[in-house]
Amino acid sequence: MHIPILTAIFLIFNFSSYAQCLKGNCQNGPGEKRYPDGSQFNGYFQNGAKKAGSYTYPNGDVYNGGFVKNQRAGLAIYTYLNGDVFEGEYLNDQKYHGQILYKNGTSYTGFLESNLPEGFGSFTNAEGKTWEGNWHKGKRVWGASNLEQKDTIHLDSINLNALKEPENTKTPRVFAVIVGIADYVGTNSDLRYSDDDARWFYEYLSKAMPKETAAGKVVLLLNQDASRANITMAFDEVFSKSTEDDFVLFYFSGHGDKGFFCPADMPTAKLYHSDVKSWFKGAKAKFRICIADACFSGSIGRPVPSVPVSPSVTSDLQDARIAVVMSSKPNQLSQEYAPFKQGVFSYYLIKGLQGSADLNHDSYVTAAEAFLFTKMMVAKKSLGKQVPFVHGRNLEKMPLARIRK
Repeated sequence: MHIPILTAIFLIFNFSSYAQCLKGNCQNGPGEKRYPDGSQFNGYFQNGAKKAGSYTYPNGDVYNGGFVKNQRAGLAIYTYLNGDVFEGEYLNDQKYHGQILYKNGTSYTGFLESNLPEGFGSFTNAEGKTWEGNWHKGKRVWGASNLEQKDTIHLDSINLNALKEPENTKTPRVFAVIVGIADYVGTNSDLRYSDDDARWFYEYLSKAMPKETAAGKVVLLLNQDASRANITMAFDEVFSKSTEDDFVLFYFSGHGDKGFFCPADMPTAKLYHSDVKSWFKGAKAKFRICIADACFSGSIGRPVPSVPVSPSVTSDLQDARIAVVMSSKPNQLSQEYAPFKQGVFSYYLIKGLQGSADLNHDSYVTAAEAFLFTKMMVAKKSLGKQVPFVHGRNLEKMPLARIRK
């Protein structure tokens, strides 16, 4: 029996227009599936959707990682057909943060948007020289080269007008909540210098920007006063007073873990990173800065499965007005150093704000300058065991101190 040609063509077209389960269980369990566009997935399925595994695109690129509602999510590796490799985190089906290793020997580490560097990141050439700073749409905006052999930072790109405001612009007020906890009563987890770190930061901020802090409001909470309830009350009281002309800042020095800071009443209470980010998101201030000297503090930039995090929390950090400066990467401990009588991070941060981080000598220290200086000094002092971490855009426009000469 012969099938009419038109019928045969229709059957072939109809068959190829649907995904095909090649083997296994493509509904719930391990399986392999081919899609109409020629792409193919080999991994685990849940309710018929991709859960985790290897997805090969029609052009030969390969994604290895997880999926949420058939969208790429979480930590993954993306290998391009040309040999470039991305290793990092996906958010909303897009590359969010990680490292791109190019086949020519260069690399980029940092945040991305639409597959291009966006926000703070670093580029290393084939000779090992690193440039770090702010990027926009894949282009360098502001930053510096780290000349490690000379222990110096060289600015090779800068917007000198970044901080020059138009005439008659209102002086911004500073609203800040500063927390330091060394004495965790009832535990064996006391620290030595965290309360001192916070006190010195408070005193320095008041001296560096006296008009701005006097016009705003700064709350200092130390040791037992820094309970979760008191910190929450301070956030509500201080951040709510800010307007679009102002700056809000949260500084925390104490214990931390993956996904939360430890208030004075731990372990019964935790200050989740997601809560902190929500308070920042609710502020009306022009710029918002979070600085933390705590173990595992870098995890504030990514969701942690074991703690409550709403789907939009991490994406809130992409807001151009939020800068997050952490004392360590997500998997690192933050160190205290007896000769300094301070945490290593806070010591170099304050030293930088006193003038050492004024890299362009314009009498201002911005969040970008403070981070570049502090990162270099902390990484050197800790022999690479503690490397500060930053997230945000427009860091070069966020003043943290005015230098008086």
